[in-house]
Amino acid sequence: SRATDCRRTDCRATDCHGTAREAPAIVRGRLRSARAKKHKISCARSLEQDILIFVPAETSAEGEEARESPSDAVVRLRALAHPLRWKLMDVLDAEGTATATRCAQLTGESVASCSYHLSMLAKYGYVEPAPPEGRERPWRMASREQDLSAPEGDIAAALASEEATEAFLEHEFERIRSRRRTIDLEPVEWRKASLAGGSTMWLTAEELEGIKGELLALFHRYDDRLDPARRPEGCRLARLFVASAVNPAPQRQA
Repeated sequence: SRATDCRRTDCRATDCHGTAREAPAIVRGRLRSARAKKHKISCARSLEQDILIFVPAETSAEGEEARESPSDAVVRLRALAHPLRWKLMDVLDAEGTATATRCAQLTGESVASCSYHLSMLAKYGYVEPAPPEGRERPWRMASREQDLSAPEGDIAAALASEEATEAFLEHEFERIRSRRRTIDLEPVEWRKASLAGGSTMWLTAEELEGIKGELLALFHRYDDRLDPARRPEGCRLARLFVASAVNPAPQRQA
């Protein structure tokens, strides 16, 4: 089965999202009205998080699985179970560097709260101090890749991994919902280029692994554009989000 988001402006089919689409002019009017009513909502919704999230087994340069104690894994993963910390990483990735004061401006949280959670992210290696700017103390991402995996066979770490993954997914889904609510305000070329969809297929584990590799390669295709000088005219920040999972194995009848 496949589900794709129909972007035809004249489409009123009842199988598009299950209900008939309203005329674009009506949608845009309602969106503008809703946005006017919610002008106090934090502008963090408009920020980009360009951080690649993946869940592989960690390996060393020699190819052997890197060792991490269960207690270290639990605290590392629990550090990402707080929703504000994902917003703060959004800010740092979008801004390059940011102080707690700047983070507070963009998230709507207090400076004290942002400062505390940035310190916690730094404690577990997710962010680090950036070169000081006068008396300011800016922060930056320590890495653009985060690992949400847990050591094999450790129940406490597995639960912490689940909590961190849930926080990430909720943060990601809210971003998707926010973007879909305002997509009709974008120019037609960006509406055509945007997509929300899914596909279910019969695959072997090796084939699913191959698809994952192809998608990860796409994520890195334009890494050179982290340098502003290499960005072509007309390009904008865009978000790609993918997820794959196998259906639970059917239980055998006794």
